[in-house]
Amino acid sequence: MSDLDVEALARTIWGEARSGGRAAMSHVASVVLNRVAVAQAHVLRSWRPHPLYGAGNAIGACLAPLQFSCWNAGDPNRPKLIAVSDADAMFGEAQTIARAAIDGRLSDETRGATHYHARSMAAPPGWAAGLTPTFVDGLHRFFRPE
Repeated sequence: MSDLDVEALARTIWGEARSGGRAAMSHVASVVLNRVAVAQAHVLRSWRPHPLYGAGNAIGACLAPLQFSCWNAGDPNRPKLIAVSDADAMFGEAQTIARAAIDGRLSDETRGATHYHARSMAAPPGWAAGLTPTFVDGLHRFFRPE
């Protein structure tokens, strides 16, 4: 994967999980890479990008419409994640995690999860109805609905 993949992944995990520290950002990175794997398998079967996760790379999975709220137009995190720089210590940590994930040096504690939602939500999203989490951390509940 390219440097753009690392950058998109770092910004995504920073935007989605910086308040949870290294562990939470690592878990979100695992979700992105699990989506990349699903998308790659889909592309091999159909020769078309996955309808939700893109063409099988991190940048496609991160920037796919409506998949990670930090990238959504109008989300308060979006301007922050676009503007964040190396001067931000947590972004430096996100970059380290992103590189490790893309290089295959990050273990997947989420057990293959491709979805998650914030534990702070008053009610879980509709897609999570009836699903058992594969993993739970301080910020999120993780799922593998496929």
